[in-house]
Amino acid sequence: MSRWIPVALLVSLLAIATPGCQPAPEPRPATPEVIRTGERIHVIGAGETLPAIAARYGVTEQSIRERNPGLVPDSLHIGNELRIPPSKPEVRRIEPASASPR
Repeated sequence: MSRWIPVALLVSLLAIATPGCQPAPEPRPATPEVIRTGERIHVIGAGETLPAIAARYGVTEQSIRERNPGLVPDSLHIGNELRIPPSKPEVRRIEPASASPR
């Protein structure tokens, strides 16, 4: 039985040293929502209300509620984070390349 221990050890070391024999890494859990471009995070402070936070960022209360499912506007807690949508969507216009005369 003692001669099997070195063989098992050798097989284990070969498995570790061989790149193709390593187990695949565990997949990362999917995030529930990807933060959109221009979205900000606001940490709720003492005495803040949803209307005041919305006014501060120039967005509607409804848009904040849509970005924060489960939000209870009458029960904001200090230190909680709110996702704040961008006040204006960023729109980029791409002009067609003009042909320059030669």
